[in-house]
Amino acid sequence: MKTEPAADHVFDIVTFIISLISLLQVWLERVPIIKWLWPRAWDMRRMFRRASTDDGSVALDHLRTDLERSPELKKVLSHLEDLQSGQQVVLERLTDLENRLKDREDELSRNGHQKQRVDRLLSSLEGAVATLQARTDAPSTGCERCHVLEEATHHFLSRARAIQDRKV
Repeated sequence: MKTEPAADHVFDIVTFIISLISLLQVWLERVPIIKWLWPRAWDMRRMFRRASTDDGSVALDHLRTDLERSPELKKVLSHLEDLQSGQQVVLERLTDLENRLKDREDELSRNGHQKQRVDRLLSSLEGAVATLQARTDAPSTGCERCHVLEEATHHFLSRARAIQDRKV
C-alpha cells in the first residue's frame, strides 16, 4: 500500500472546507434573516435607499458619471478625427509622389530611347560625312564631285528633317 504525504491531505482538507463555505454562503444568502445580516445585503439596502431619494435612481448616478466624461470623449474623438484626416492627407500626398516618380521614370526611359535613336542617326551621319570626305579626297571629275556633294547634302538634310520631326 502506498502512503501519501500528510501535506497532500491537509491541502485537500483546506480546499474542501473553502468549497463548503462558498457553497454554504450562496445557500445562506437566500435565507431572509441571514440575507438581511449579510454584509453584501447592507450594500443592496443602501442602493435601494439611494434610489428612493430625491436625487434619482442609481442608474442615473452611473449615467451622470458617464456624462461627466463626455467632454473628454469629445476631445478624444476630435483628436482621432484630426489624426485620421491627417493620415488621409499623407496618403494622398504619398500617392501623388508615387505617381510623379512613375511619370519621371517613364520620361527617363523615353529620353533614353530617344538618345539611342539620336546616337544611331549621328553615327549614320558621321558615316555619310566620312564617305563624302573619302569621295572628295579621291581624284575625280568635277561633275562626279558635284553629284556626290548633292547626294551627301540630300542625305544630311533628310536625316536632319527626321530628327526635327521626331522632336516636334
